[in-house]
Amino acid sequence: MKTIFAFCPIFYPHMGGAERTVYELYSRLVRDHGYTVFLVTINTEDAAKTEVLDGVHVYRVGRQMHNKYVKFFLLQWWVLMAYLKGRRSFSFDMIQVHYAFPASLAMFVLARLTGKPLVISEYHFGTGADIYSMDQNPSYVNRVCGWIYRRAAMILTISQDNKRFIHHVSGRDDVTVLKQGTDHTFFSPTYRDEKVRERLLGAADVLLVTTSRISPRKNLEEMITAVSLLKKRGYRAVLVINGKVDKGNAEYDSRLREQVEKLGLQDVVIFQGFVSDQDLRVIYASSDVFLLTSKYEGFGIANVEALGSGIPVVTYDTGAAGDFITQWENGYVVPENTPESLAESLSQILSDPERLHAMKKHARACVEKELNWARYASEHGELFQTLLNASV
Repeated sequence: MKTIFAFCPIFYPHMGGAERTVYELYSRLVRDHGYTVFLVTINTEDAAKTEVLDGVHVYRVGRQMHNKYVKFFLLQWWVLMAYLKGRRSFSFDMIQVHYAFPASLAMFVLARLTGKPLVISEYHFGTGADIYSMDQNPSYVNRVCGWIYRRAAMILTISQDNKRFIHHVSGRDDVTVLKQGTDHTFFSPTYRDEKVRERLLGAADVLLVTTSRISPRKNLEEMITAVSLLKKRGYRAVLVINGKVDKGNAEYDSRLREQVEKLGLQDVVIFQGFVSDQDLRVIYASSDVFLLTSKYEGFGIANVEALGSGIPVVTYDTGAAGDFITQWENGYVVPENTPESLAESLSQILSDPERLHAMKKHARACVEKELNWARYASEHGELFQTLLNASV
C-alpha cells in the first residue's frame, strides 16, 4: 500500500483551479493507482470536519482567519495536531504539501520526525495569493519558500514560469513540470447546443467566452475593450463572462459594468455569474473562441477546459500560456498584452474560417493527447513510486 499524508490550504467545497487539481490528482491516484491519501485542509466553508471524498480521506482543521501572522503560526499547530490525532489510525509513506507557504514548515517538521520524504507541489508564487508577480509576496515569504524548497525530496510544479520562480528563490534546478489538464470526457465538443448558441448570440454571429473570477488580476477591462475594438472593425461578436464576483471586489465589478455601458456594449457583453460545470461545458462547446487577459495565471484550467471542448484559446502571455498553446494551432498567445493586439489576433482568426476550423480540431487533439487528468495522475504516480523505491 502506498500512502500519502498531504496538506492543501484550500479544498472542496471551495471551488478553484488548485482545488480541482488536488481533487482530480488524489481521487485518480486512489482509484487507478492503488494509493491511499489523507488530506488535511483549512475549514474555510464550515464544511464537515472529516469525510471520505471519492476515496480521499479529508480532515478539515481550524478556520479561515484574516490576520496572516496569527494564521501562519496557528496553521503549523493545526497541522501538527491533525497528525498527532490521526497517527494511531493511519501511517504513511510520504508527505506532500501543496504550496510552499504557509504550512510547509509543519510538514517539514513531520518529514524530519517520521523520516518520510517531503514533496512540494507549487502552483502560484508559493502561496496561491491573488498576485501577478513574486515581488508582491512579502520578502519573508520568498525566503521561507526558498528555505523549504532546498529541503524537499522532490518539487513538482505546473509551468516553466513557476519553475523559474522556484529556481530564483532556492537555486534548485531539479524541478519537474507536470502540466495540468481536464476531464476530456466531460468537456467535449459533443456538448455543442445550437439553441444555447442562438440564445447567447442574439443578432451577433461570433461567440466569445471566458470563465474567470471577477477580480482585478483577471484584467477583464482589457478584454471588454478588445470587444469594443472588434465591433469597430465590423465584427458582430458577443462576449460571455462566466464567474462570480470575488469577496471584496464588488467595486471592481461595478467598474466593469460601467465600462460596458460607456462603450455601448450592453447587448454584447453578458455577465453570467457562477455557472455550473454542466452548463459551462455546453457554453464552451457552443462558442467560437475562448479569451483570457489575466495579468498572471499559474496555469489556467479554464483554458484547458475550453480546449477540450474544441475551441481555440486566444490569450495574453499570462506566464504559463506558452507551455500549452502552439501559435496558430490550438490557439494564440498575443505578441503584446494589449487590447489592440488581442483584437488584431482575433480578427486574423475570425476572418479565416478554414483556420478557425483547423484550430478547433487541434484544440481538442492536444487535450486528448496530453492535457488531461488521467495523464496528470499517471505521471505523479510514476514519480512517487520512484521516490518511494529510493527511500526504502
